[in-house]
Amino acid sequence: NYNWDTKDYIAGIYKVRVTFREQDKLISSQIESFEIIPDRNLTNTVITDKAKYYPGEQVSIIDSVYNPSSNAIARDLSIRTFISNSQDEIVWGNENAIDEIIFGDTQIRKSLWDTEKNEPGHYTVTSVVYGKNELCKDTAEIEILGTETTGYGIIGRLTVLSKEISSTENVDIKIELTNSGNTDMIGAKRIVSVIDPSKKEVIGTITDEIDLEVDDYNSKNVTWKHSTLKSGQYLVVYNVELPNETIVNLGNGYFTVIEKSNGSKPSSGVDKGSDDDIIEEPDDKIPGALPVDLAMSISSDRSTYIKGQTITYTVKFKNILDTPTGEFEVMAQIPSYTSVVDSAKGEVGDGTIVWKIPNLPAKGEGQKVYKVLVNDFEEPEVIVSNTARIVSEEQLINTEDDSSTIKVMLRWDENGEVLHRAYICGYPDKTFRPEKQVTRAEVAAMFAKLLSLEIKKETQAVYSDVLPEYWAAGVIRATTDAGLFKGYEDGTFRPEATITRAELAVVIAKYLKLEEVRLFEIHYSDIEGHWALNLIEEVDRYNIIEGYEDGTYRPDEKIKRSETVTLINKMLYRGPLKVDKSCFADVEDSHWAFGHIEEAARDHVLKLDEEGNEIYQAYVRGGDDVE
Repeated sequence: NYNWDTKDYIAGIYKVRVTFREQDKLISSQIESFEIIPDRNLTNTVITDKAKYYPGEQVSIIDSVYNPSSNAIARDLSIRTFISNSQDEIVWGNENAIDEIIFGDTQIRKSLWDTEKNEPGHYTVTSVVYGKNELCKDTAEIEILGTETTGYGIIGRLTVLSKEISSTENVDIKIELTNSGNTDMIGAKRIVSVIDPSKKEVIGTITDEIDLEVDDYNSKNVTWKHSTLKSGQYLVVYNVELPNETIVNLGNGYFTVIEKSNGSKPSSGVDKGSDDDIIEEPDDKIPGALPVDLAMSISSDRSTYIKGQTITYTVKFKNILDTPTGEFEVMAQIPSYTSVVDSAKGEVGDGTIVWKIPNLPAKGEGQKVYKVLVNDFEEPEVIVSNTARIVSEEQLINTEDDSSTIKVMLRWDENGEVLHRAYICGYPDKTFRPEKQVTRAEVAAMFAKLLSLEIKKETQAVYSDVLPEYWAAGVIRATTDAGLFKGYEDGTFRPEATITRAELAVVIAKYLKLEEVRLFEIHYSDIEGHWALNLIEEVDRYNIIEGYEDGTYRPDEKIKRSETVTLINKMLYRGPLKVDKSCFADVEDSHWAFGHIEEAARDHVLKLDEEGNEIYQAYVRGGDDVE
């Protein structure tokens, strides 16, 4: 019996591996797992920039998720925000992803709801945080009024000058305001609020009043003086209350309180504002937003790597709108089991690289290419994930493509034994028929085998053209239930129809759980406007599909058996397999897909050469070669 003290380890699933060896020969290896649970659960809050809105105004919504735990890193979360009317009918919804929240940290996601097409009345904003299940929930109440808004026009900007401070250092803030309307403003009230997301409350405000004639501009530095703050991230919101009592949000920013180190504290490096600005007790919660629409994409140069090889990541970003952006950050991960070789002049932190982008012009684009080295890892095959995302103090809209994830596999056969099982067979005459086209039923059978889906005997028709006695009825039902396939609008599946290159790309995307996000770029000349365009591009980003020399993809072309196994192998991070002799009479070693056909048709144990290519080693069980 062995004891292991878990107090210094984070929550999560842990594996215990017991291996028996006789000299260099592996006799047996078994793995069991256990879980360390979090000591405290996540909390969340949803707040809006005000409680009442005139028709046509936008509602600025900020979702904050706080991790109070001392031992748990929350990963792979989603925030689902929706708005319902007084009849409990959902009128709007939005979803944001959170890759991870470390101990004591807060993650914030922002969104906008346009009230123009909705009736006056009371509405409920609901925010739910999900992991595998629902984790926490919060609501806020708002009202759409029945009168018109006034015609005041203003433009403003907030800049938090003190990005990092000690617990007692003041916060320096710059606020700007321009009267862009056609009438003078008398007695407009500027409100700067500081919010602690972990407590779900405003902890301080700075207010003043200002008169601005048409086209006048005013800029002012203000200082927030406070008592001792705990370490963490704080939100700063800038709003203006117009003479007609309409509140307009003009931006938000952040600052971070860090612990002192070696008796020193960080310096903001900016001039202090006037001491005349007085901190008032907050009257309300006033968050904010600014419209910026950015998009992100990350890719790798290959899909599989061995220890000692270098992974090259390319992070691309672009401005969707016709207006320039302000400053924002691009953040990418340093994946598990890797170390940075070339940061592309980014700032290397704890598990991340950050690039500060001063701005992007209208429709502007940029990219960063960085490299990491694969270090030691314990398992023979490990899939590591890397997420790049946009971080901005301005309001980000259409945030579903503000982050992008790519997964690659690390392989090292000396770490243990992994069996690659065959998933396709040849014909009784010992041929493979590589140029033969593949039917939808045959592909369903392959994926059912790969996923080890439960195949039940069908008693009713799965589709109108798939009767219970059809040979693939069970696998068609199983893959349909798994979300990989769906039929046509007329209720048919068309099992004997040959599958197209586009259809197979979509099945692969669903297997990998890739999302159909807004298109970032198009690589092929013949897929624009195609129904599968977005998922074809996502599968391309994972280095699975390839086009033709003329720059086309030919999405509606029927796919061959040789092409099918090649794509599925790449999906599985497998192959091509190096062997001395072909399994099949009609596949020579000179065939372009020879290695991938062998990979798909042979049971074998993972064995690699010096460059990480797979070499055939028969799978032996109980002394019998089951090849």
